[in-house]
Amino acid sequence: MKYLVNTWLLFVIFSAHAQNRSGALASVRPVLDQVVAQYPTNYSTLRGERLSSDPSTIVYTSNIKLPGAEEAKVLGYPGKKKTYWVWECKYREIEDLQELKRVYRALYNDISGNALFKNPNSRYEPVAPYEAPAETQRLWSNLLRLSDRISPNNRLVIDLVAENVNFAWVIWVRVYDREQDADMRPDHPADDYR
Repeated sequence: MKYLVNTWLLFVIFSAHAQNRSGALASVRPVLDQVVAQYPTNYSTLRGERLSSDPSTIVYTSNIKLPGAEEAKVLGYPGKKKTYWVWECKYREIEDLQELKRVYRALYNDISGNALFKNPNSRYEPVAPYEAPAETQRLWSNLLRLSDRISPNNRLVIDLVAENVNFAWVIWVRVYDREQDADMRPDHPADDYR
């Protein structure tokens, strides 16, 4: 039994080392779990330096960001009932569409726990089937939410967005309260994703 455990441990160590050398993405889930844990406190412990404030938006730097990300911010949007907070991370800026598709899918799989096989115990569940980026679109999004096993009736969503900005593709990861949509745009009924 001890031999089996030692062999398995060596396999895990060498495969992790090989993945890091091959340029594979580091897992974002541990940091994303920290962000989600701070959601009930409006990301108060994640707020760094205040960058700007105007009547429609409050912007702070974030004290943490996803591995390999360019920047992260905590944004506040005053609504009719309260201020809605969004944790936003500019993950990557990529010029090549094929590279974007590869990185976007790898990030989606990492967040959803679908690296090789669908994980029934995953913390985050897709709201709808995966939609791959396409050259004809300039913006698309895949939403994930906390599993009902972990937090029933929770309105938190993780929004994985790819956007074409100035001839480059930008991948964003946003964590926010879905309720914001109904309060910020009452003329358009919010889609209920449950």
